[in-house]
Amino acid sequence: MKTRVTIDDDLLRRAKLFSRIENNPKLIQRSIEYIVAYEKAKRRAAEKNDFHEVRRTVRRLYDKIEED
Repeated sequence: MKTRVTIDDDLLRRAKLFSRIENNPKLIQRSIEYIVAYEKAKRRAAEKNDFHEVRRTVRRLYDKIEED
């Protein structure tokens, strides 16, 4: 699906800096994947009353970014 978006230049620059992903479509794709996984982890954590699950999910996502 193609979508046109307007993104703040400074925010995009910082996202590229932190993630080391220079390709805009890949960066946006990864960002959306991250949001979905994070929100899913928050729901599971709330259901289990185990908020360490969110931390573990964030760590896995960070490790995935590091691999690329």
